[in-house]
Amino acid sequence: MIHEEHEGREVFLVFFVSFVEHPQSRASKRELAKVLRIANDKSTAQAHHGKCGDHSQVDEWIKGKDNAGVPFRYFRPDFQRCPKCGAPLERRATVQDKVLITLEGRFHLISRGYQCSRRRCPNSRALFVSPEPARLSLKGLSFGFDVLVQIGWWRFWEHRTLDEIALLLKAKRLPISRRHILNLSSDFLALLRAAQPAKIEARRAYFQRHGLVLMLDGMEPEQGNQMLFIVREANLDLTLVAETLYSSRADLISRQLLEPVKALGFRIRAGGLDQCWLVTLWILQTTKKA
Repeated sequence: MIHEEHEGREVFLVFFVSFVEHPQSRASKRELAKVLRIANDKSTAQAHHGKCGDHSQVDEWIKGKDNAGVPFRYFRPDFQRCPKCGAPLERRATVQDKVLITLEGRFHLISRGYQCSRRRCPNSRALFVSPEPARLSLKGLSFGFDVLVQIGWWRFWEHRTLDEIALLLKAKRLPISRRHILNLSSDFLALLRAAQPAKIEARRAYFQRHGLVLMLDGMEPEQGNQMLFIVREANLDLTLVAETLYSSRADLISRQLLEPVKALGFRIRAGGLDQCWLVTLWILQTTKKA
């Protein structure tokens, strides 16, 4: 079980990092940033109205308190000269300045931006930064990808409750409140959803030749909370759609999960079910209409 958990988390980490670095994922990342911003605005509003009153030491870290003695890590471009004209680079701006919380601990992340020192260089306006901060976390978030993935794994794959996750994180010396765990679970799902187009596009040629074999998983982490539904391509074990729903009604699943799969335009060959019969019925109806 420990090996499977580690392997699963590593797959998500590699995938999320490749997503944020992929040049064709800019539109998805903009949408993701909007989703995360809305989620953070909602959580802030809830906190002000007393709906999420739990508090933890991590809240103090995020607010900039209790950070005395936190080590600093500075990030600069891997090269020191302009790739266009060869002139030395000069420091121009601080791109990121935050305390980053990871499973290994926290540190003060400072990312410096550099520009060409030769003003007449055609590349003089380009700002060069280290790619490493983008591999560690999303800009604007105080938690690393490793924390997001670990919480997402516990929450949706091991079906852990918020209290259980809080205890597991406390054992790792990360006393994160229930409110932040819930927010980070939402951030994980937002990242998972935003990353789907890039994954599907990379397999487009395969799907055009072989079609889709669908599987539907329903994972409910805690009674009374939203259920995570995932539509996967069975042959490649590739997630096509991931959504959280309050109900498992057939019309809701069809509209939110199965219709987006149909809109991809690939031939649907067959389907199977992990916890629901609906996808098979939907595939039969879709095939009959076609």
